[in-house]
Amino acid sequence: DDCVLVRLYLPPDHPDLVATQASLSNSTSSSANKPTTSPPNPTSTPTHNVTHGTIQDIMIGVHTATITEAMRFCEHLGVDKTLMYDIVSNAAGNSKVFENYFRGMGMEGWSVEGIEEADVIVGRLEKAIQDVYSLRYPLYLGSAALQEFDRQKHEEGT
Repeated sequence: DDCVLVRLYLPPDHPDLVATQASLSNSTSSSANKPTTSPPNPTSTPTHNVTHGTIQDIMIGVHTATITEAMRFCEHLGVDKTLMYDIVSNAAGNSKVFENYFRGMGMEGWSVEGIEEADVIVGRLEKAIQDVYSLRYPLYLGSAALQEFDRQKHEEGT
C-alpha cells in the first residue's frame, strides 16, 4: 500500500508529521475558504484546508482512475475479466483501492460507472483538488484522474 511507502520516508521520531503540519496550518488559518488574488508569501505559514484525509482522497481518486483505465484497456483487448482480476489482485503492485472498489465490478465492466461509490470518490477528489489549489500547488495526476472519470462517463453514455 502506498501509505506504507509514505511512512517509510517520514522521520522515525515524527511518524505523524503530515497530520501535525496540516493541523498546525489549519489552526492558523482564518481565511482558509476565502480566495486570494495575491501570490502566497513564502515566509508565512500557509493557510489551507488540506488534511491527511485530503491526501487520502487524492490517492484513492488517482488510483481508481488509473486502475479503471488500465482495466478498460484489457477489456478492449478481450482479456478475460476474471483472469485480469486474479493477476492484479495477486501481484506485488496490488493495492487496497483495487481490492476495495473492484472486487465485485468485473461483470459490470471495468469503468468507474461500475463502482458503487464512484460519485463519492469523484466528489472527494474534486474537493481535494480545490483545497490543494489554495496552496497554489498543481495536482497534474489528480486533474488527469478527473478527466479520465469524465471520459469514461461520456463513453458509457454513447
